[in-house]
Amino acid sequence: MDLYCSKNILKINTLKLALEQSVNTVVKEQQININGFTIRYFTAGDEGLPLVLLHGNAASALDWSWVLPKLATQYRVYAPDFPGFGDSSKPNLNYSLDFLTQFLTDFLDALEIERAVVAGNSLGGIVALRFALSNSDRVASLVLVDSSGLGYVVTPLLSQLTLAGYGEDNFVFPILTSLGLPKFANTPVAGVCTHVSSRPYASTARSAIALT
Repeated sequence: MDLYCSKNILKINTLKLALEQSVNTVVKEQQININGFTIRYFTAGDEGLPLVLLHGNAASALDWSWVLPKLATQYRVYAPDFPGFGDSSKPNLNYSLDFLTQFLTDFLDALEIERAVVAGNSLGGIVALRFALSNSDRVASLVLVDSSGLGYVVTPLLSQLTLAGYGEDNFVFPILTSLGLPKFANTPVAGVCTHVSSRPYASTARSAIALT
Protein backbone atom coordinates (compact mmCIF):
# COMPACT_ATOMS: atom_id res chain seq x y z
CA MET A 1 0.00 0.00 0.00
CA ASP A 2 1.51 3.35 -1.00
CA LEU A 3 1.77 6.40 1.25
CA TYR A 4 -1.01 8.30 -0.56
CA CYS A 5 -3.51 5.45 0.00
CA SER A 6 -2.46 5.08 3.63
CA LYS A 7 -3.01 8.80 4.26
CA ASN A 8 -6.45 8.70 2.62
CA ILE A 9 -7.46 5.66 4.69
CA LEU A 10 -6.38 7.53 7.83
CA LYS A 11 -8.42 10.57 6.82
CA ILE A 12 -11.50 8.47 6.02
CA ASN A 13 -11.22 6.74 9.40
CA THR A 14 -10.82 10.16 11.01
CA LEU A 15 -14.00 11.34 9.32
CA LYS A 16 -15.87 8.27 10.57
CA LEU A 17 -14.60 8.92 14.10
CA ALA A 18 -15.71 12.55 13.91
CA LEU A 19 -19.15 11.43 12.78
CA GLU A 20 -19.41 8.97 15.66
CA GLN A 21 -18.56 11.78 18.06
CA SER A 22 -21.21 14.07 16.52
CA VAL A 23 -24.23 11.79 16.23
CA ASN A 24 -26.54 14.70 15.44
CA THR A 25 -24.50 15.78 12.42
CA VAL A 26 -24.86 14.17 9.02
CA VAL A 27 -21.97 14.58 6.59
CA LYS A 28 -22.91 13.67 3.02
CA GLU A 29 -20.50 12.81 0.21
CA GLN A 30 -21.90 14.07 -3.09
CA GLN A 31 -20.94 14.63 -6.71
CA ILE A 32 -21.77 17.39 -9.16
CA ASN A 33 -20.91 17.98 -12.81
CA ILE A 34 -19.22 21.31 -13.44
CA ASN A 35 -18.11 22.14 -16.97
CA GLY A 36 -17.93 18.46 -17.81
CA PHE A 37 -15.86 17.58 -14.72
CA THR A 38 -17.17 15.35 -11.94
CA ILE A 39 -16.55 17.09 -8.62
CA ARG A 40 -16.68 15.27 -5.28
CA TYR A 41 -17.72 17.38 -2.30
CA PHE A 42 -18.93 16.97 1.27
CA THR A 43 -21.86 18.81 2.83
CA ALA A 44 -22.98 19.13 6.43
CA GLY A 45 -25.34 21.34 8.40
CA ASP A 46 -28.79 22.73 7.66
CA GLU A 47 -28.71 26.22 9.16
CA GLY A 48 -26.62 29.36 9.07
CA LEU A 49 -24.53 30.94 6.35
CA PRO A 50 -22.99 28.74 3.68
CA LEU A 51 -19.35 27.98 4.51
CA VAL A 52 -17.04 26.78 1.73
CA LEU A 53 -13.84 25.00 2.80
CA LEU A 54 -10.98 24.87 0.27
CA HIS A 55 -8.18 22.36 0.81
CA GLY A 56 -4.46 22.74 0.18
CA ASN A 57 -2.08 21.38 -2.43
CA ALA A 58 -1.57 17.60 -2.66
CA ALA A 59 -4.65 17.22 -0.46
CA SER A 60 -8.43 16.85 -0.69
CA ALA A 61 -11.63 17.78 1.11
CA LEU A 62 -10.92 14.92 3.52
CA ASP A 63 -8.40 17.25 5.18
CA TRP A 64 -11.40 19.02 6.74
CA SER A 65 -12.85 15.81 8.17
CA TRP A 66 -11.85 16.65 11.74
CA VAL A 67 -13.79 19.89 11.77
CA LEU A 68 -16.79 19.32 9.48
CA PRO A 69 -19.18 18.12 12.23
CA LYS A 70 -18.21 20.98 14.55
CA LEU A 71 -18.57 23.66 11.88
CA ALA A 72 -21.90 22.20 10.77
CA THR A 73 -23.47 23.21 14.09
CA GLN A 74 -23.38 26.85 12.92
CA TYR A 75 -22.95 26.77 9.14
CA ARG A 76 -24.11 24.98 6.01
CA VAL A 77 -20.74 23.54 5.09
CA TYR A 78 -19.47 22.65 1.60
CA ALA A 79 -16.02 21.09 1.13
CA PRO A 80 -15.13 20.30 -2.50
CA ASP A 81 -12.18 18.50 -4.01
CA PHE A 82 -10.58 20.83 -6.53
CA PRO A 83 -10.42 19.43 -10.07
CA GLY A 84 -7.29 17.30 -10.24
CA PHE A 85 -7.45 16.44 -6.54
CA GLY A 86 -9.06 13.80 -4.37
CA ASP A 87 -11.95 12.03 -6.08
CA SER A 88 -12.73 14.82 -8.54
CA SER A 89 -11.98 14.50 -12.25
CA LYS A 90 -8.34 14.89 -13.21
CA PRO A 91 -8.30 16.31 -16.74
CA ASN A 92 -5.00 16.98 -18.49
CA LEU A 93 -4.89 20.77 -18.37
CA ASN A 94 -3.17 23.72 -16.71
CA TYR A 95 -4.28 23.91 -13.07
CA SER A 96 -3.53 27.61 -12.76
CA LEU A 97 -4.79 29.90 -10.03
CA ASP A 98 -7.09 31.50 -12.59
CA PHE A 99 -8.55 28.08 -13.39
CA LEU A 100 -9.09 27.17 -9.72
CA THR A 101 -10.58 30.58 -8.91
CA GLN A 102 -13.00 30.23 -11.81
CA PHE A 103 -13.84 26.73 -10.56
CA LEU A 104 -14.85 28.20 -7.20
CA THR A 105 -17.14 30.66 -8.97
CA ASP A 106 -18.70 27.87 -11.04
CA PHE A 107 -19.06 25.63 -7.98
CA LEU A 108 -20.99 28.29 -6.07
CA ASP A 109 -23.14 29.04 -9.11
CA ALA A 110 -23.94 25.35 -9.61
CA LEU A 111 -25.10 25.04 -6.00
CA GLU A 112 -26.94 28.39 -6.21
CA ILE A 113 -24.90 29.87 -3.37
CA GLU A 114 -25.03 33.64 -3.70
CA ARG A 115 -22.93 34.57 -0.67
CA ALA A 116 -20.77 32.50 1.65
CA VAL A 117 -18.04 32.44 4.24
CA VAL A 118 -14.97 31.23 2.33
CA ALA A 119 -12.12 29.50 4.17
CA GLY A 120 -8.98 28.23 2.51
CA ASN A 121 -5.89 26.37 3.67
CA SER A 122 -2.57 26.66 1.79
CA LEU A 123 -3.43 26.55 -1.94
CA GLY A 124 -7.09 26.93 -1.00
CA GLY A 125 -6.20 30.13 0.84
CA ILE A 126 -4.79 31.91 -2.19
CA VAL A 127 -7.76 30.73 -4.28
CA ALA A 128 -10.15 32.06 -1.61
CA LEU A 129 -8.28 35.37 -1.49
CA ARG A 130 -8.32 35.81 -5.27
CA PHE A 131 -12.02 35.00 -5.34
CA ALA A 132 -12.75 37.51 -2.57
CA LEU A 133 -10.81 40.27 -4.32
CA SER A 134 -12.85 39.86 -7.50
CA ASN A 135 -16.19 38.92 -5.92
CA SER A 136 -16.35 40.84 -2.66
CA ASP A 137 -20.14 40.95 -2.75
CA ARG A 138 -20.26 37.15 -2.60
CA VAL A 139 -17.94 36.76 0.41
CA ALA A 140 -19.52 37.22 3.84
CA SER A 141 -16.19 36.54 5.57
CA LEU A 142 -12.77 35.38 4.46
CA VAL A 143 -10.71 32.94 6.56
CA LEU A 144 -7.12 32.18 5.53
CA VAL A 145 -5.43 29.25 7.25
CA ASP A 146 -1.68 29.07 6.58
CA SER A 147 -2.46 30.51 3.17
CA SER A 148 -0.15 30.45 0.17
CA GLY A 149 0.72 33.71 -1.52
CA LEU A 150 1.15 35.88 1.57
CA GLY A 151 4.82 35.30 2.36
CA TYR A 152 6.24 34.84 5.84
CA VAL A 153 6.28 38.45 7.04
CA VAL A 154 3.53 39.50 9.45
CA THR A 155 2.82 43.23 9.70
CA PRO A 156 3.47 44.91 13.08
CA LEU A 157 -0.28 45.56 13.42
CA LEU A 158 -1.20 41.89 13.12
CA SER A 159 1.75 40.72 15.22
CA GLN A 160 0.42 42.80 18.13
CA LEU A 161 -2.65 40.56 18.22
CA THR A 162 -0.51 37.72 19.60
CA LEU A 163 0.78 39.70 22.58
CA ALA A 164 -0.47 38.91 26.06
CA GLY A 165 -3.12 41.33 27.30
CA TYR A 166 -4.46 42.27 23.89
CA GLY A 167 -7.19 39.64 23.65
CA GLU A 168 -9.96 41.99 24.69
CA ASP A 169 -13.00 43.16 22.75
CA ASN A 170 -12.05 46.82 23.03
CA PHE A 171 -8.73 46.28 21.24
CA VAL A 172 -8.65 43.16 19.12
CA PHE A 173 -12.09 43.07 17.58
CA PRO A 174 -12.12 46.69 16.36
CA ILE A 175 -8.80 46.01 14.60
CA LEU A 176 -10.14 42.83 13.01
CA THR A 177 -13.22 44.70 11.86
CA SER A 178 -11.11 47.49 10.35
CA LEU A 179 -9.13 44.87 8.45
CA GLY A 180 -12.32 43.32 7.10
CA LEU A 181 -11.86 40.15 9.14
CA PRO A 182 -14.74 38.44 10.97
CA LYS A 183 -15.07 38.63 14.73
CA PHE A 184 -13.71 35.43 16.28
CA ALA A 185 -15.80 34.72 19.38
CA ASN A 186 -14.09 32.75 22.17
CA THR A 187 -10.94 32.43 20.10
CA PRO A 188 -7.30 32.71 21.17
CA VAL A 189 -5.97 35.77 19.39
CA ALA A 190 -2.94 33.86 18.11
CA GLY A 191 -5.34 31.68 16.14
CA VAL A 192 -5.96 34.56 13.78
CA CYS A 193 -2.34 34.71 12.63
CA THR A 194 -0.78 32.16 10.35
CA HIS A 195 2.05 29.96 11.54
CA VAL A 196 3.64 26.65 10.60
CA SER A 197 2.90 23.54 12.62
CA SER A 198 4.17 20.01 12.14
CA ARG A 199 1.13 18.48 13.85
CA PRO A 200 -1.21 16.62 11.47
CA TYR A 201 -4.44 18.50 10.75
CA ALA A 202 -3.33 21.46 12.90
CA SER A 203 -4.33 24.01 10.25
CA THR A 204 -7.82 22.68 9.74
CA ALA A 205 -8.30 22.22 13.47
CA ARG A 206 -7.46 25.89 14.03
CA SER A 207 -10.08 26.87 11.47
CA ALA A 208 -12.77 25.18 13.56
CA ILE A 209 -11.72 27.29 16.54
CA ALA A 210 -11.73 30.46 14.49
CA LEU A 211 -15.15 29.89 12.96
CA THR A 212 -17.04 28.84 16.10
